[in-house]
Parts: sequence; C-alpha cells; structure tokens
Amino acid sequence: MKNERESSRRFSYRKRVQGAIEPKRAQHPRYEWMVECREAGKRVRRFFDDFKQASTFAEQCNTKRENLGRRIEHLNGAELEDAIAARREAEAMGYPALANAVHELKTARDLLAVSGMSLLDAVREVAGRHKTEQASQLVPLAVEELLAAKKANGSSVDYLRDLQSRLGAFGNAFATRPLCSITGAEIESWLFSQGHAPATVALMRRNLSVLWSFARRRGWVAENTVLERTEAPKVRWGTPRILTPEQWTKLLGAAETKGAERGDHRFLWWLLLGGLAGVRPREAERLRWENVRLEMGDVELGAAITKVGSRRLVPVLPALKAFLDRYRPQDATGFVVGLTPTQLRDRRDEACKTAGIEWTPDVLRHSWCSYRVAMVGEAGKVAYEAGHSAAVQSKHYRELCHAKDAEKWFAVQPTEQAAAGKVIPFTAAA
Repeated sequence: MKNERESSRRFSYRKRVQGAIEPKRAQHPRYEWMVECREAGKRVRRFFDDFKQASTFAEQCNTKRENLGRRIEHLNGAELEDAIAARREAEAMGYPALANAVHELKTARDLLAVSGMSLLDAVREVAGRHKTEQASQLVPLAVEELLAAKKANGSSVDYLRDLQSRLGAFGNAFATRPLCSITGAEIESWLFSQGHAPATVALMRRNLSVLWSFARRRGWVAENTVLERTEAPKVRWGTPRILTPEQWTKLLGAAETKGAERGDHRFLWWLLLGGLAGVRPREAERLRWENVRLEMGDVELGAAITKVGSRRLVPVLPALKAFLDRYRPQDATGFVVGLTPTQLRDRRDEACKTAGIEWTPDVLRHSWCSYRVAMVGEAGKVAYEAGHSAAVQSKHYRELCHAKDAEKWFAVQPTEQAAAGKVIPFTAAA
C-alpha cells in the first residue's frame, strides 16, 4: 500500500504539473485498475489486474508523449501545419492514422519499383484501362461500326465483303465479349484453330489488326492487341503458277469460238483484260466500256474500280487492240463483262475443259505480271501497271519466264475461223 500511495502521489504531481497519464481505479467487474490514453488519434481505456502493470503502462505512455513533444519542438510552423494537414487528409480518405496512409504509400511504391513507374502513372493507367473497359463494345457491334466506317470512307465492295466474311466469323466466336477483354492468347488460339493455310491466317490477322486499330481510335481498347500480343504466322510463298503461251493460245481459241457461237464475247473480254492488261478478275467485272480508251491507248482503272482504291492506267498493247478492233461492239456502253459470278464460272470451266487446262485462281494476272516484266525488264513500271508495289513485283514475278516466251504470250491475234465455230489455235508473231 505504501508503494501504491507513493506512486499515486507521484502521478498526481505529474498530472498537475505536466498533465501526465496515471492509473485509475476501474469500475469493472474483472479489473481493478485502468489507464486512459490516446491511440491512433482516439481516446481509449486499457484495463489491468494490478497497480504495477497499470503504472508501468502509464509510464510508457508518458515517455512516448514526452519524446513526441521533444520532436515537435524541432518543427517550424510550416512543418507543423503540413503534418496537421496531412493527418486531416488521411482521415478524410478513411485512414485511422497518418501512419496507415504512409505505410500504404510505401507498399505501393515498393511494388512499382520493378516497373519503373511512378504511383501516379500507375493509377492513371489503371483508371484509363477502367474507362476503356466501360466504353468498350461487344465484338459484333464493333465489326458493324468498322464496316460502316469503311463503307463511308469509300472502300471497295470486294474489300468490304472480304472484311465482313472474316471478321464476321471472329464476331460469332466472341459474340458476348467486349473487345477489350479478349487477350492475345485467345486471338492466336482462334486464328490457328481455323485450319487455314499460313497465308490465309496472315490475312485474317491483318483484318483483325484493322479492327483493333479502329477500336483504339474509338477508345474501345488501350492497345492493338493483335499486333502487340500475337505472333505473325510464317508464310513461305511459293512460285505463282502461270500458263504457257501454248495454253494461253488454246484458252483464247476456245473462248473465241464459244463466243462466236453464242454471239456473245463477254467472257473473252474477261480473259483478255486479265491476260493482256493484268486487270484483276474483280476489277474486270467493274470495268465499263468508257474506261477502255482506244484514242488514248490505255485502259483507265479509276479508284472505284481498283482493289486498292487508287487510279492507274494500263497500256492497250497491240494484241489487245487487235481483239478490240475485231470484236468491240459498235454501241459499246455499260459493263465490258457484265456476267454473273455463276455465268462467269460456267464459261470459264467450259473453256478450260475444251482447252485441256486446269484453272487456278489469279492465273491470268500471275501470267501477265510474269511475262510483262520479262518483256519490258522494268519491275517498277510493271508494278505501277499491275497496281501493286515494286517489292511484290520483284518478290513474286521476277525471272519466272523467258523474254521469248513473253513475245509469244503478247503476240496472240484473233482467228478468222472462230466465227465458224471451230477451235483453231491463234497465230502468234514470230
């Protein structure tokens, strides 16, 4: 009891002089003593079984307060105001104490140390990603908007049809997914699971890249996932198949004879435009007679006709002019070919069967590109006439045939006997 009285007098003196924390009798069924103090900015009570434990804890609290007071003495007014303001901000953000906010800040900075990003940059990136996720479109809707934008921008019908076919299949596979949620791994898996050749996979990947670039401009995705998160397939380009001059002669002879029998040379024009002017099949279908300018000596392929949407001029070579002089209608207006896809396929198959030729896609254009560069020797000139790059011309069509074969290819002439319904090989200049 003496120790308790002496300690009580000591605490009473400290409280009176310094406002010290002291033990108090507790009104508690289990504990006899208590100490009132502040922790994390809140007033709390700690209960103890005996006076010694309570006084020890009270001394610790007083020592802590005295040490903190000494540190405060070293702060100037501005620093003290900053500390108070920081605590208020921490409380406003839901932190029980400023130390909690500082601990969270340090932890976040430690986690970001490897990336080299600042905390503010990381927050901005996450916030931007969240905003993108909220704005992102479902894949089918994104495809629809892309096609509408491409159509409004003047893209060709063929390009739109091809884009719709390939992206439509992708949209069906991810019909319920926002564009921003699809990962590079999912895109790769879908591309390589379709069972297509590498060249076709590469084309489909380019189409998807167009979609993602469009979506990025609209704010639906944060990056072009196709380009940045998928690997391009390795495409080994083979040598394009071309017809020999003899096969070309037989094919034209069959088409000319059948045309004379029908009184309709529209399929013959389709062959001639591909084999003597390098016009793509779809371009030939869109070509009108006013684009065949004999007075200018060229075939004009406007932006609305070409695959890539840029105008080009192809010279009317002597062989093509000979056929035009022979078979061009006097009232030549409208489409040069004007056949439906089914009619075109049936007449092509018929002519190939008669000539004993196996047809492959784009064989006429491949043949023209090859023989034309062998004849003129200028890849750049032929690339312009063909409507593709000089790199494509050199990569695929260089040194595929001999100049003598090129002379034979471009020396074909209409036959006198075709009107009689006989298949007679064309005569070629020596």
